[in-house]
Amino acid sequence: MEKSDEESTTDRLVLVNWFGIAGGVLMLALPFLGAWWTAAAGDGVITVSFSPFFYRFTVIGETLTSTLVNYMILAAKLTVLVGGVFLILGSVFSFKWWGRKLVRWGCLKVMWMAVLLVVSLFLGSLLFNRFLDSILANFTGGEVPLEFSLPYLIGKGQAIADVQQGITLKAPIQMRFTPAFIIAILTAALGIGAKIYNSKVKSKARNPEES
Repeated sequence: MEKSDEESTTDRLVLVNWFGIAGGVLMLALPFLGAWWTAAAGDGVITVSFSPFFYRFTVIGETLTSTLVNYMILAAKLTVLVGGVFLILGSVFSFKWWGRKLVRWGCLKVMWMAVLLVVSLFLGSLLFNRFLDSILANFTGGEVPLEFSLPYLIGKGQAIADVQQGITLKAPIQMRFTPAFIIAILTAALGIGAKIYNSKVKSKARNPEES
C-alpha cells in the first residue's frame, strides 16, 4: 500500500538532520566573528589575535601583514562557507544518497580547525618555554638577557629583560580564548552530532540510492 503525500512528507521530515542544519548555519557565520584567540604582551605593546579566518599582529601600534597568510585565510573562509552550504543542503535532503555525502563532506571541517589551532598553540608555548633560553644563549655568548614564561593556551605569564646591570624590565603576557571560539566549539559539536545522525539516517532511508 502506497503512502499518501502527507505521510511521505512526514517521513522525510523525520529524516532531516537538524544537527546539520544548525551546524551549517553557524558555519556560515563563523568566518565573520573575528579572532578565536588573543595574546598581549607589555600592556598592548605586542598583540596577536587570530583564528583560521582572521589574524592581526601589531607591534607598538604597527600592524604587520602577510600576503601568504591572507591567501590561507581566504582559502579557510571559502572552505568553511562551502562546507556550511553543503551541510545545510545535505541535512535537508538527508533522505537522498547525495545529501548524506554532502553532510559527510562538511560536518567535521570546523572541528579539525579547532583541534589544529589548540594543538598548535600548545606546542608553540611548549617549544618556546623549553628552547628559547638555549636559542638566545647562542646569540649572546651564553648570557641570556631575555626570559619568557608563556602560559599554555590561556592565562598569564611574563617576559623579563636585563637592560643593564641592576635594571630589569618585566612585561606581562596574557592569553585567552574569545567568545567566537566558544561558538566554534558549539559548531564542532553540532557537526559531530550531524555525522552520528547521518549514519542513522542511512539505515532509516528506505531508498538510499533514490535521487
